[in-house]
Amino acid sequence: MRRWSLDQVVNAAILASLLLLAPKTSSAQDPPTLKVSATLTKPLFQPDARYDDTLVVIVEDADGNRVEAEVEAEVGAGPVALYTSDSTEEAATKTATSTGGAASFGVATEESVGEIQNDFFVIVRAKAIEGGATGQTVVQGDVGSGFEQSFRSERVSSEVFTGVTMARAYDEEGASTGFDETSMVVRFRVDTLWLTTKPQALHTGLELQFGTFPTTTTASINVNDPKVTEFADAYTGSILAIYQPGGRLWSSYTPTSQNRDPDLRYDAFRHGFIGRVGVTSREGKSGSNNDTDILHYRVGYLFTHHQTRASHPEADAVNVFPMRFVEISVGRYEEIFDQEDDTRLIVEAGLRLPGLGNDAIPFYGGLFLNAGEGQDDFRVFGGFLFKLDRIVSAFR
Repeated sequence: MRRWSLDQVVNAAILASLLLLAPKTSSAQDPPTLKVSATLTKPLFQPDARYDDTLVVIVEDADGNRVEAEVEAEVGAGPVALYTSDSTEEAATKTATSTGGAASFGVATEESVGEIQNDFFVIVRAKAIEGGATGQTVVQGDVGSGFEQSFRSERVSSEVFTGVTMARAYDEEGASTGFDETSMVVRFRVDTLWLTTKPQALHTGLELQFGTFPTTTTASINVNDPKVTEFADAYTGSILAIYQPGGRLWSSYTPTSQNRDPDLRYDAFRHGFIGRVGVTSREGKSGSNNDTDILHYRVGYLFTHHQTRASHPEADAVNVFPMRFVEISVGRYEEIFDQEDDTRLIVEAGLRLPGLGNDAIPFYGGLFLNAGEGQDDFRVFGGFLFKLDRIVSAFR
């Protein structure tokens, strides 16, 4: 038997390694794999609608260079169909040629059949025009009911407050008799957040309220007769704007939250400015103009505290009703009590009380003061805040 020297063994091992590492020359070699990414540009689709160029597909080679490819998109499941700018007919499977490594498809949704939300997914396959490399991916989306979308935008906050107020009452001499005036209050509020990628925050909103409004009249046509203060039923509509600068002096975000949701780690304290313009329509007529409608406006300072996932103002893009708030404003009222065209100081503050209610329907307590010449409108209130977006999402 022939014996191998140590050098021959080493050389044979090196040769075997080179043969194993050599590239394959077989015609059956598999083509390289493409990197395919697909993105839906809308987070939630509405039923019975068409969205042009909403599914965007990017095709790249292994080095990250975009390549020309035939792209096929197929609906795996869900109430949607696909179309392209070249072929507007809707179908479950559509094909497009990528231009500069990018292709896009339109998404058409079916008519709602009553569900709050439906999921769908699309399988995307790509094959390079040169070389035959292939790749695929899957993208998922949601189709809402139409009703749900109007309440579930993260930039829109909608609430209804229902509670009781106890107001300071007055006798015929104008002296306070304590908090003897009890009435119900219902306030609907919708607020929209703007400038979501900047440290500043701009809100615009609408408030509609049913409650009571103070009016002071004389018991007869004789102006020397005793005056009677009444709290008549009243409807108030207001539009408001809030601006929060967001700089270091105007905001503070600290990881001190103890919310049961571990994602809401940050307490956000913000300062800003608020302005309101409103009209109150009351039940009875009084005043020199014998009018039932009272115009009023006010501007002032606003403090809010809420809990959030964001660690700084730039990332705080979810609009929520604050846990605590304080508003201090100066306003002008066309009429209040027996005063006309009066400048007033308005203070309104509220606090969510722990242990009462839940995240969707929390309990709030607070106070309201409208002070100026003559008598003051001073009230304390308590009640439940119905967060409409949270309540709707509970039925998903």
